Amino acid sequence: MGDNAAGEALTVLVADIGGSNSRFAVATLTRSWPKLTDLVSFPNAGAAGLEAQVERYLAGLPTGAPARACFAVAGPVAAGRARLTNRPWSIDAASLATTFAFRQVTLLNDFAALAHGLAFLPAGGSMVLQAGSRDARGPLAVLGPGTGLGAALVVSPGRQQRVVPTEAGHADFAPVGARDWALREALAAAETPVTAERVLRGDGIAQLYRALGGDERDTAAICARCGDDSRAAEAIAWYLELLGRYAGSFALTVGATGGVYLAGGVLPRIAGLLPGSAFIAGFNDRGPLAAYARAVPLRLVTDPGGALGGAAIAAAHDASDRDGTA
Repeated sequence: MGDNAAGEALTVLVADIGGSNSRFAVATLTRSWPKLTDLVSFPNAGAAGLEAQVERYLAGLPTGAPARACFAVAGPVAAGRARLTNRPWSIDAASLATTFAFRQVTLLNDFAALAHGLAFLPAGGSMVLQAGSRDARGPLAVLGPGTGLGAALVVSPGRQQRVVPTEAGHADFAPVGARDWALREALAAAETPVTAERVLRGDGIAQLYRALGGDERDTAAICARCGDDSRAAEAIAWYLELLGRYAGSFALTVGATGGVYLAGGVLPRIAGLLPGSAFIAGFNDRGPLAAYARAVPLRLVTDPGGALGGAAIAAAHDASDRDGTA
């Protein structure tokens, strides 16, 4: 996976560029999960752009910059260029290579980076939510809320896998029942279209809490009080049901018989609430295809370096393609 033609370990600067934060590390690959060192996270607020964040990171590295870099970004990528969905930053792989003298720059969607690493996650890197009955050759899906709502697909998981990035978070929100429809109408009064991301992104729990009559805007505070605040518990259960329905619909759409992995910045905070939750019920509520849904393995990615490790694996594949060592 990560060996070059000479059998040496590959070293890559990896970065996970979200709407709120930029995380950097140096990844070393052989044939196991990448070893991450020099991990640093910078807030994006106030930064001039990605170049400024890269310069800041490199200035603090105790050794020189690796020759290769991979940037996993929260937005669509085409022809080596990207624009963050939730921050007005434009990113160009060729420009980054020139500015920082990288031999190779790989640019990909952040959930595509996560997808690259799914088949190689170390033991203990994920938590089982539903055992299911895994189809070893079936597609894998990864999705989850952070600043936005990301999703990607892995076809033929393993060393010959193909990763398919998506913008499925921008599909229309699909309400079920009067309460969901009332939420949709309230959101539509402010902005259309009402997308799944609009409801399920990082501030989704706080948004639902306010819809139920609460006034707290901090998601972490709402999650912390769910044991004592019935409205907080109701908002979280509602959110998990909606996310489960979205994930179940995505799994059916892409045929994710290999499993669905949940990731992003929100769900690890409430990992203890997920097993047996409204998320599982919403995922499996598929009518005549309920048995199909129950057979899909569900896992939560708990390894905090999931996107960074996946970015390193993507860079290794890119290096093999460029060097002819695949």
